Amino acid sequence: MGTTRVLFCNIGWMKYYNGNTDEDKISSGGAYVDEYKDGVETCNFRNINGYHFGYFSTKTSKNGKENQLHIERLAGVTDRDSLANNVLVIWVAKKEKDKSVIIGWYKNATVYRYYQENINLFYNVKAQAKDCILLPIEKRNFRIPRASIEGKGKGMGRANVWFADSPEAQGLVKEVIDYINSYTGERLNKVYSEKDFVAKTDEVFNDIKDYSDKAIELFEKGKELEALKYVNKGIDLDNLNSDLYNLKGRIFLSLFQYNKALEMFEKATEIDPKFYNAYFNKAITYEQIGQYKKAIENYDIVLSGQKDDIECYYGKAICYYYLEDLNRALKVINAGLLISPDDKYLIEFKDSLKA
Repeated sequence: MGTTRVLFCNIGWMKYYNGNTDEDKISSGGAYVDEYKDGVETCNFRNINGYHFGYFSTKTSKNGKENQLHIERLAGVTDRDSLANNVLVIWVAKKEKDKSVIIGWYKNATVYRYYQENINLFYNVKAQAKDCILLPIEKRNFRIPRASIEGKGKGMGRANVWFADSPEAQGLVKEVIDYINSYTGERLNKVYSEKDFVAKTDEVFNDIKDYSDKAIELFEKGKELEALKYVNKGIDLDNLNSDLYNLKGRIFLSLFQYNKALEMFEKATEIDPKFYNAYFNKAITYEQIGQYKKAIENYDIVLSGQKDDIECYYGKAICYYYLEDLNRALKVINAGLLISPDDKYLIEFKDSLKA
C-alpha cells in the first residue's frame, strides 16, 4: 500500500449532498442535525466551479474555539503544515442505526488543518469533482466498523474523523483502497466536461428566438445541459446576441458554475452596456460567492438606469449587512421604502436590523 494518505470522515446521511431540500433532507448527523434538521455537509457533493468542498465537524474546545485537525498524523505531513495534499478521503454515514457505511470518496483531496470558507461554505476538504464519487443508495454497503464494538484502533471512534493509522486498521484500509480502486459503477455527483458546456443541438429553427425559447423551456424543467445546446447553437448563429449570453449565464449560475456565469454576464454587458438584467444577474452571482463589494457595484449600475428596482435595494442592503456596515444597509433599505413603502421584505429586514 505504500504511504497512501487515508482519512475517514463521518457525516450525516443524504442521497445527493447537493443541498438540503424537501426531497433530500439530512438525517443521522448527530445532535446539531437532530436539532436544526440541517448541516454544512449537505453540500459536500455539489459541483462548484468544478470542485467539491467537503465538510465534517471537528471537536471544539471548552471555550468554544475549534480544535485543529491534526493532519500531521498523515504520512509526510508535519505539525507546521496548514494542509495536506493527495489524501484519499472516505465519507462515512449511518445507513441504519449503528451501521456506518461508505457513501463516497474524494481522491487526490486537499485536507486543511483549520476550516476554510469559500462560496459561502465552510469546508476542510477540497477536491476536483472528477476525482470524487458519491455512491448510489443501493451501492452503499461497505461497512466501516466502530471501535466501540471491534476494539480500539479497529474502527471509527466517537470522533467524526479517523486516521486509521494503527497497525490493527491496516487490513481494513487495504480492503477499502482495493474496493475504491476497483469501483466502476455509477456516481450520483455531477461531473461536467467542457464538451457539456459547448455542445450544440442538431435541431434547426428559422428564427434565433426559437433557440432561446426552447432553451428557456428546457431550463425551467431543470434540464440545464440540454438547454445549453440550444443556447450555444443560437450564439453560433448570432454571436452578438446579448440575450443569449445572459441566458447562458443564468444556466451556468443554476449549475453553480459561478466563474462561467460571470463570463457570460460580462459578455452580455459588453455587447449591450445598458443591459440592466445582465448587471443584476452579475450582482446576484457576486453576492452568492461572497464578493459583496462587486455585487454592490453592479446593483448600483442597475439602479442608475432603473431607480425603482426594489430587488436591487434589498440585494444591496444584504451585501452591506454581510460587510458589517449596518448603517449603510439601513440607508439603502430606507431609500427602497421611499419607492415602495409597503414592501414586506424591506420592512422585515429593517425590523431585524433594529432588533
